[in-house]
Amino acid sequence: MASRNKKKKLGKFVNTGTKGKNDFYIFGRRPIWEQLENDPKQIKLIYIVSGNQESFEIREIIQKAKENKIPLEHISGRTAAAKVGKVNDQGVIASMERFKYADQMDWEIAVRKEEKPQLVLVLDHIEDVGNFGAIIRTAAAFGVSAIFVPSDRQAPVNGTVFKTSAGNISRVKIIKVPNVNQMISKLKDLKFWTYAVDMPESSQGGVIWDQKFDSHTALILGAEGQGVSEKVRENCDFVVPIPMENGVESLNVSVSGAIAMYEWKRQNYK
Repeated sequence: MASRNKKKKLGKFVNTGTKGKNDFYIFGRRPIWEQLENDPKQIKLIYIVSGNQESFEIREIIQKAKENKIPLEHISGRTAAAKVGKVNDQGVIASMERFKYADQMDWEIAVRKEEKPQLVLVLDHIEDVGNFGAIIRTAAAFGVSAIFVPSDRQAPVNGTVFKTSAGNISRVKIIKVPNVNQMISKLKDLKFWTYAVDMPESSQGGVIWDQKFDSHTALILGAEGQGVSEKVRENCDFVVPIPMENGVESLNVSVSGAIAMYEWKRQNYK
């Protein structure tokens, strides 16, 4: 957000009616600000919750909405809870068009032209929206080119994912695919080396920082509690564990993903 400055005049609040059946809500100041910065056309309406108009950050959001001709509506806290539930909405909610996944073919055309190493993630059925959002946030920080998600048994992109990602969902291409193993095979055709980030006993020798990530890299992250499925592991070029102390059961998938992404970035940082 912009630096603090003089107070800006509040935008006009209008009553625009109910949310359409193909819309959904996002909430929180940072996620909505990031959406306004990166893709404001997807926002149909912004709700300001009573008692928050004088907040500097809310005023900045109101100003940004005015610049993009996005209508504003003033609502009570009770109405806000009816829309998004008992969450920390931070005084602002936005109604958006249903999330649009990026086009796989467009991504493939772009990546074929890239000479420097690219990093992508393949999620093997991650169902927790908090983990999904945290992975997206880290992926944006470390320059992930795309995140591939299966069409079934996968956390949806919803308001909680937007909030947990701190609004960074618009900075990473998220692509839905029908089959994880087929996507891994496609990535191999595109000259990606594929690495299943899994438990130490699944290792084929060496740990994650023994790998040299000097070409296109795909990190495969497994589901909560199960890790990468056996068939997916077998289809990967390497299984790379993150070493841990004896007696520690496992790491949260978003944490192990962050460690793996950091190691790739460390080797490719310039």
